[in-house]
Amino acid sequence: MRAGGSGGAAPDPHHCGPLVDPTRGGAFSWEKLNGTASVTWQQANLYGFQLGKATLDARLNQGLLRVNPTEIPVNTGRVRLAPSLRLGPGPMELQIDAGTVVDHVSITPEMANERLVYVMPILAGVTQVSGQFSVALDELRMPLDNPAAGTMAGR
Repeated sequence: MRAGGSGGAAPDPHHCGPLVDPTRGGAFSWEKLNGTASVTWQQANLYGFQLGKATLDARLNQGLLRVNPTEIPVNTGRVRLAPSLRLGPGPMELQIDAGTVVDHVSITPEMANERLVYVMPILAGVTQVSGQFSVALDELRMPLDNPAAGTMAGR
């Protein structure tokens, strides 16, 4: 991954009290942590996905990590994100709300050979490729300890 950007100083994380719960066999107590985080970049290249300037702002509250809705320019299109991740109590689970997540993102040869080849093996070794793709989700819920048990629907 190549990325470029700049950022300011972030506040130091702060917590008082134990981070493990002896009543649950010493399990980490995510629900006891609260905080915010922000990540900003000017540009990045992730396996052929050319990302433009964006900021991800997130808040952790009682075991639920929510990313504020954001739109990221990607290969002449857009990726819209607003995921939430339940860290605890209970099993960790990723959830993405319904809506268009990927909107008219152009396909590059690097994308085809590095990532899309796993979805469409016929793309292996291509030197020229053109087109765009979009993804609209109706639902996405994925338990991180058992992704195969998750549900995903969309078009």
